[in-house]
Amino acid sequence: MGQGPEVQDRTIRVAVAGAAGRMGQRLIHAVTQSQGMVLTGALEAPNHPSLGRDVGLLAGLGELGITLLQDLREVLDGADVLIDFTNHQASMDHLREAVVAKKAIVIGTTGFSREEWEEIRSVGPGRDASFLQI
Repeated sequence: MGQGPEVQDRTIRVAVAGAAGRMGQRLIHAVTQSQGMVLTGALEAPNHPSLGRDVGLLAGLGELGITLLQDLREVLDGADVLIDFTNHQASMDHLREAVVAKKAIVIGTTGFSREEWEEIRSVGPGRDASFLQI
């Protein structure tokens, strides 16, 4: 059998939106335990009581040196991809900012309206984008 395409050894820099929530904490666990990924940022809603805390402590992992922030642009700056498990309104804002910043985004949020789905689909043309709607 022939060899497949050459794979480059590259670490994916991941930020998590909704990081203080149940799914966000599970994602932090998954990213920190995965080869080829490194957690670079964590986002939560303005006025969240855990803002400013170390996300590793919030997730029960010990200190990771990553502070829970409310500034999406700051979080995106150090990331290749944002994984979003928030709410449909916040996810739309995160999608728009990720497109502007030319960052990948994975959205696990539910509850989108028909109009929001149309906007989500509209970012695909001309970009390397994939969508899975369940």
